[in-house]
Amino acid sequence: MEWFQFYGWKDNPFLPKSNPRVIGLHFTKKRLLEYVKNGDICFLSGPAGSGKSSLMRWATENLSGYNTVYLSAEETDDDVPLEHYLRQSAWDRLFKKQFVLLLDESQESSIQLQKALKLNWDKNRIRSIIVAQIESLKNFPQNFQHRVGSRLIKLDRMTQSNVADMLMSRTNEKNPLEPEAIEEIGRFASYNPRRVLEFAERVCMEMASLEKKRINLFDVRKVLNGKIKSDDSPNPKILKSSFIKKKKQSKNGSVLSPLEKKILSNLKDGSHTVRFLSKKLKSSEGSIGKQLSKLAQKGIITTVRKERPKKYGLIQK
Repeated sequence: MEWFQFYGWKDNPFLPKSNPRVIGLHFTKKRLLEYVKNGDICFLSGPAGSGKSSLMRWATENLSGYNTVYLSAEETDDDVPLEHYLRQSAWDRLFKKQFVLLLDESQESSIQLQKALKLNWDKNRIRSIIVAQIESLKNFPQNFQHRVGSRLIKLDRMTQSNVADMLMSRTNEKNPLEPEAIEEIGRFASYNPRRVLEFAERVCMEMASLEKKRINLFDVRKVLNGKIKSDDSPNPKILKSSFIKKKKQSKNGSVLSPLEKKILSNLKDGSHTVRFLSKKLKSSEGSIGKQLSKLAQKGIITTVRKERPKKYGLIQK
């Protein structure tokens, strides 16, 4: 039995992949749609894990009157012109659907792509552009920044209510976490959506190994403070998945996330692109890219091919 089956889930509900069911952000969603309808270029900013990719995925599903094109800059190839992605079917041409381009991880975009975006927007081939990255747009040309102007959407921390709503939505209301436990996870995660999911996953995995159906505040504190071990389980055979094994650690001693472990397992077979890992692990390209960045910072992986699409591999010792 997998750990998530213990709680009645068909699969892991806490995978940190983008989800179009964005919780809250009603005013933010409205502003984003207004910018698109106005034909603007806007900038979506926020720290890693704040929900930028999820909001962009939500936008692609709620802009039915347009041709939406989602690109992860990390996976674009400089040898493939932007026009390659701006192809219309005869049906779309008949109804004169305009293009809206959503560029995720735009800090990885090349100057060629940035110039092509501006040129196609100036020529009205693209109705609106949404670019998303963690930091400011200093990596973009000034004439592009001027066209963005003050059209900035900044994603801040979640509210405690948002944390509870997200976990209820993810678990289809089969939620083993008591309200106080959810509040504690939110505090530990500093109300960052991705970290909330990572901590909720860790807590539920540990409590499943202990065969505990309801999880309270003190359970969360024990797990997240590192005061509980999987071999404390009265029945360790309840789960056959690898989480019962001792958690892998990077060379600097930090515990790797479940997604980081899966990425490393795949990279043992050779170097891969973000797109390949995304499809293999059934996670968003944005999530994979962010985990790869973390692994690179920990000195575990490196970029083995810098030409686009980039390839990543393990650092050989």
